[in-house]
Amino acid sequence: MHATSTGKAILAFSSNDRLQRYLKSPLEQVTPNTIVDTETLLMELELIRERGFATNNGEMDAQVRAAAAVLFTGNLEPAASISISGPSVRISDAKLEAYGKLVRDTTQKFDTRPYPTLKPGR
Repeated sequence: MHATSTGKAILAFSSNDRLQRYLKSPLEQVTPNTIVDTETLLMELELIRERGFATNNGEMDAQVRAAAAVLFTGNLEPAASISISGPSVRISDAKLEAYGKLVRDTTQKFDTRPYPTLKPGR
């Protein structure tokens, strides 16, 4: 989960218990860009909660970038996530940011409640 934008989006809004269970196992390095340090991942998850979307910069496949946002259940638990992905050579930093906002705004159309900016341990 930590190597994909969809997985990181779900982890960012998961309960503290679920996150801690996931972090008990070592973070596998899939590519040289994969986050394998727990503290670095936790900082990334905080950023995801703040902006409402996750990104992937070649962490699962070195040639792919992606942006994802989560869809929530009625209890504000992550149910699924949607993403936009493409070849790294075609997705600039500006496009990745725009795609992130697009998927975040799209997921918000499924729910009229404010997008949660929850801290772990809720």
